[in-house]
Amino acid sequence: MNRNNIIVVLSLTASLFVYLFYRTKKTIVVSLALHIIPEEYFQELRHWIRLELPLNDFVIYSLPEGLWVMAATIMALPFIVEYKRYVFKLMYIPLLFSVGLEILQLLNITRGRFDTADIVIVILSWFMAIIIGTSPSHTTIYPFTLRGVLCLLVFSLVYLSHVCQ
Repeated sequence: MNRNNIIVVLSLTASLFVYLFYRTKKTIVVSLALHIIPEEYFQELRHWIRLELPLNDFVIYSLPEGLWVMAATIMALPFIVEYKRYVFKLMYIPLLFSVGLEILQLLNITRGRFDTADIVIVILSWFMAIIIGTSPSHTTIYPFTLRGVLCLLVFSLVYLSHVCQ
């Protein structure tokens, strides 16, 4: 497994851990977990983990998004989309998505709480991904390769953090 893949897996695993055990029970990822683990066991595990490993608000509410941005950016580094004479690098999508979501929260267009710390961590995570990620030459995402499919899968993982009504 190369360095990029290790960083992506570790980032997404840490983010998943925080979402499962520290964020609201109304997230889609927790709902999925409750289909696998009986609720009483899951609640007991959540309680035990929170007692044994207390985390501060920054780690719980800002860091997971930054970790996702870093993972998604690293996965997107080699990919471009070409349309007519325009070329767009996919590595910008995680940054634009996350900052755009914060702006929508500021304008009360979407649920959530605007937080400048989220924007700062997203920008820093994006730059870290650019600096530490290695990328082969740019290639179009279509036709899909295994790496392209995995890139889109990492992009779609943000849906798991969605909070249900």
